[in-house]
Amino acid sequence: QVARTAEREAEVSALFLPEKTAAPIVSAISVKTLDKAMRVVAPKLYAFETEVTNGQYELFLQDLLRNKDFDQIALCRIHPVDWQALLPKNLRKLYNYTKKIHHFIKLSYLCTPMKTRILIGLFLPLVFLLSSCDPYQKLLKSSDYELKLAKAKEYYNNGACEKAIPLFEELMSVYKGTRDVENMYYYYAYAHYCNHDYVLASHYFKSFVDYYPRSNNAENASYMIGFCEYQMSPKASLDQEDTKKAIEGLQLYINQYPTGTRVDEANKLMDELRAKLEQKAYDAAILYYNVRNYKSAATSFKNLLIEFPDTKEQEEVMFLIVKSYHLLALNSIDSKKEERYQQAANSYLEFIDKYPKSKYLREAERMYNSSQLFLKQQKS
Repeated sequence: QVARTAEREAEVSALFLPEKTAAPIVSAISVKTLDKAMRVVAPKLYAFETEVTNGQYELFLQDLLRNKDFDQIALCRIHPVDWQALLPKNLRKLYNYTKKIHHFIKLSYLCTPMKTRILIGLFLPLVFLLSSCDPYQKLLKSSDYELKLAKAKEYYNNGACEKAIPLFEELMSVYKGTRDVENMYYYYAYAHYCNHDYVLASHYFKSFVDYYPRSNNAENASYMIGFCEYQMSPKASLDQEDTKKAIEGLQLYINQYPTGTRVDEANKLMDELRAKLEQKAYDAAILYYNVRNYKSAATSFKNLLIEFPDTKEQEEVMFLIVKSYHLLALNSIDSKKEERYQQAANSYLEFIDKYPKSKYLREAERMYNSSQLFLKQQKS
């Protein structure tokens, strides 16, 4: 019914009812043939039954139909694709394996969103089989903990931190309760930082400081808590919750270690983060002004000056407060005009007191005179 309403009944029927079409759609994948070939590669590897794969594919098409995504349905017709290019790079040249299964893979007839799902299900077991011979996998299964520790540090020093992390996790469990685990935990936190997982890195640096407050590495770990948050701070146009957390973390480090070796770095980072918060506040106020929400604009500009009294944009911001109140008064109902013209006049006096030779002086005076004229008329 959905397809008929959209005048796409023929295309949809070709997918769900191939027997009614002159040229039926080629089956997405021959699982029975795949089953035989997979047994050639390895006896214990086998694919799901045909019914499962066909059922998943049909459900996928039904989802597209339900969402009226007819363009995507069209892509699910015969659509050649290089399936080998979808494999991990380290498996693309495994000719001895892939030549045995290339001839029966019919993923070239799957639509792009679906073929990736099927590929994962088909080749994940093969990847596991091939990776089982990897020296790293043998190391993970080894009970030589001294070797594991040496290799974990080696991986870390060489930047292969994703390999070091599982080793340190196991070693910390094995050496729990000994003096050695302190150094391992420190490495472990840094390995997450090296792996660009700043959330976990910050968490583990904090845990390190809690567990080992007297450690020689406690000061640096305390700094790294805030530094990891700094790494997660987004650009000024986005939500700044992580920026605020970074400032808190770095300030906590400075409070705990006022003469610490990284205090100067922490202060520079905090200045950078505060500048980002200032830019965010300024942009928000400007946005209110540009959309003519002058009341919110004036309030936002005033709050900016309270939060960032040393802002380099102070002159412009103070002028925009005057202008926002004046425009607000012009566009207000009669009962609100007097109050708002008075706010504009008061803001002008504060502005002119701070910047008597401002480049905005002429326009500010014009708005002040207009406000004063209205207020005098009201009194008379």
